[in-house]
Amino acid sequence: MNMDHCSHCHAILGEQRVLLDRRIEVMTFSGDIPKATVLGCDDGYAFCSQDCWHKHQPTIIEQLKLTQTYPVFDVLSDCCRCGAPVDRRQAYVMYALMEATLESKPWLKSCSVESDEEFAVLCQQCEFPNFDSAEHDTEECGPELITAGNVVCEKTE
Repeated sequence: MNMDHCSHCHAILGEQRVLLDRRIEVMTFSGDIPKATVLGCDDGYAFCSQDCWHKHQPTIIEQLKLTQTYPVFDVLSDCCRCGAPVDRRQAYVMYALMEATLESKPWLKSCSVESDEEFAVLCQQCEFPNFDSAEHDTEECGPELITAGNVVCEKTE
């Protein structure tokens, strides 16, 4: 996937973009704030604007064979493909939709995340959460840090 061009209209992406990434996560529900450990993250789709995302969203839903989107966040959530329960305390696949502003410098790539939503969660039968721990750094993400590919993003809400 070319992350320099919009997945819908193929325009060159500016600093602001909408991203749909595939993550493998496991949640810890202890204390006041649930924590996500990202076991792997793959770049998915990049869109130049919300308009391009909304125009392409039905195609993404069809490609991922989703029956529902934007799941309710809980320890157990419904699989967005088959409806089976997804136990978030075990590794699962999640597609994350983010609005981000990318800043590139010769020595650093970073982004500010204005919004980060779960677009879809999938049970292990629909999409098994394979990951290679040697290839991916494990990032623990609280409410302020989100990973997008190989870039750690700071949430700026």
